[in-house]
Amino acid sequence: MDYFLARGYTIYIPTHRVGRTPLAKSTQTTFSARLDIKAALEHIRRETPSQIYVIAHCAGSVALGCGLLDGTIPASWLKGLTASQVFISPRFAKTNMLKARLPLPLPKVYSTIVGEYFDCATSPTDSLPQRLMNQALRFYPVGSTAEICNSAVCHRSELVFGRLWSHSGLNEATHANLGNFLGGTNMRCLTHLMRMGSSGYVMDDEFASLITGVGLKRLEGLKVLFVQGGKNAVYDPENTLTSYELLREEFGSAGVGRVVL
Repeated sequence: MDYFLARGYTIYIPTHRVGRTPLAKSTQTTFSARLDIKAALEHIRRETPSQIYVIAHCAGSVALGCGLLDGTIPASWLKGLTASQVFISPRFAKTNMLKARLPLPLPKVYSTIVGEYFDCATSPTDSLPQRLMNQALRFYPVGSTAEICNSAVCHRSELVFGRLWSHSGLNEATHANLGNFLGGTNMRCLTHLMRMGSSGYVMDDEFASLITGVGLKRLEGLKVLFVQGGKNAVYDPENTLTSYELLREEFGSAGVGRVVL
């Protein structure tokens, strides 16, 4: 933000419905969130005549991809796009893929025992099943010893989303306050995410693929830069390579790039 503001840009940061909002506790999905991104873009377009450059990250990038492919969001509204970590070909990294392919789905187990909403935050009033889960997650695999910590919020978010950061990139204050900005997810949304991440393509709420000839045609002319963390533990880094190659095969190499950090 400091970088762009210092250069005279106006920045808008929308919070879509599967972020930290009350709607996240209902049956909304990442596919539904495309409507919030459309509304945000409509608001910006009313305030400025310029085309909008979008930096889309994680679930927001998936939601934007869904909206572009199904025609909810016209690609002509965008001057260009940086898609961070994932876009239209979500494919889970190893641990998330294993969870998504368990014979007994985690969302079904959780909804049966606890309820339909998984909150990454904790409180002294947590139910007994939640407190037991917090204790069990102390032993949840996190990778190297450098990623081990005693934060229940950290453990809970890793279970439901995958490891979202490297601890070396977090200072103590940020790590201690994760519960103030991490929300959670409802089981319908989680099921939808798991189906997409294990299948390798974005879907509507009926699990139909949005990557069709008509859908891809809607992306023609859109300039896209993929930015990928080479050690991403949520989505396999090759997921953006798949999207990158798909766009290059469809429209040629002009205006499409990919950087791995």
